[in-house]
Amino acid sequence: MAAIHEFPPQEQAKGQRKAFLTVEAHDADERAELQLLRSQLLDAVGSKSQDAIGTAKRAYEARFPDEREAIETLFGMVGFLNYQRAIEEIRERDGGAPQGLYRSQTEYSFLMTHFVKMNGESRVFLDSFWTTLQEVSKRWGGDRGEGYEKRFRASIVTQVGISRAFDELHEDSSLSHPDEDMNRATDLWVEGRPVQVKGGKLDEPAFIEVDTMTYPATAVRDGRQIRLFTTHRDEKLDWLSLNVKRYSERIGRGMKGYFVVVPYKMVDWVTGKPTEELVEYFRVHLPGGSVSETARKAA
Repeated sequence: MAAIHEFPPQEQAKGQRKAFLTVEAHDADERAELQLLRSQLLDAVGSKSQDAIGTAKRAYEARFPDEREAIETLFGMVGFLNYQRAIEEIRERDGGAPQGLYRSQTEYSFLMTHFVKMNGESRVFLDSFWTTLQEVSKRWGGDRGEGYEKRFRASIVTQVGISRAFDELHEDSSLSHPDEDMNRATDLWVEGRPVQVKGGKLDEPAFIEVDTMTYPATAVRDGRQIRLFTTHRDEKLDWLSLNVKRYSERIGRGMKGYFVVVPYKMVDWVTGKPTEELVEYFRVHLPGGSVSETARKAA
């Protein structure tokens, strides 16, 4: 049984990626068309009408048929905002929310993390994408929506940052979450909060071993065990957390979970690219050691 689900390599639609979501197009007609699409999107979000939002989505799909993942990710933000508000309201009223709501948040976070990482070399495109998400969030719920978006963005770019740091160290790593069989095993999941670390502007990175793992995570594999790393820590956002010990027993393989403190200054706020300082910290302090570094020294 497979223990971890991974995305296949993404096919980039480079031909249209520049124009998508930005009005700085090549001619006046195209600028006007893109501005009209953006206005339709924002008006639909502001109206809270699912029919209007669906119509706006279909308009983007018709104009950019090769940008399906980008469009799904963009319009998925509306669902994320709705679910986050629902979780808060239900939890305040009943003390807890249905697991399906938490799972929806986790799945969208996984999609967004993968999307940002795979487009990390297209800075202009990602910058326009984040700007659009900010506008969508503000139109959806004013200050409340903007707050959700800022915290969500922080969790995404830091998670992308540690994934890219592992890539630079040539570790066998991937953005991961448990496979469908494990998703259905509800006893593995807790309705907990991410690890809380005081403040978001910490000056030094750190690894903290944890008993529960908030997904999506970055998985690093070697012959001995799977090590899982996550940066999600904002107490005002909600994901499901995995019981690491139970999951390890279920798959019959050693596993450890680590919460990673990533100072915001050590990742690019658009692409998630880690600074050289953060990559060096991982190389020196990675719990369990660097598999690639050990192999290099033994050669």
